[in-house]
Amino acid sequence: MEPSTPGTKPSAREKLKRLFEEYGLVAIGVFVVIWVLVLGGLYLAVKFGWKPESAAGEAGTFGVAYIAFRFTLPLRIGATVVLTPVVARVLERFKLRKPQT
Repeated sequence: MEPSTPGTKPSAREKLKRLFEEYGLVAIGVFVVIWVLVLGGLYLAVKFGWKPESAAGEAGTFGVAYIAFRFTLPLRIGATVVLTPVVARVLERFKLRKPQT
């Protein structure tokens, strides 16, 4: 991956790479929390909208939720990019993370 040249907008991949380099575990934690919340929320949404009658139906519920979950990847990445600096500042305020120098 080549770095963006001055005057050009960095790609989403470059932004994400810089985010993980700068914030490390905070960025990973934010991404994982969003991942769990979205998958769980979609599962519950499908579960309460569709009543399976067997174990195969339960597997089908998770399958539908997972397919919908895969389509949310760009939104989850965007949310991670936006929320990670905010979460890092909150952690710094509560002295749970050292400020960046």
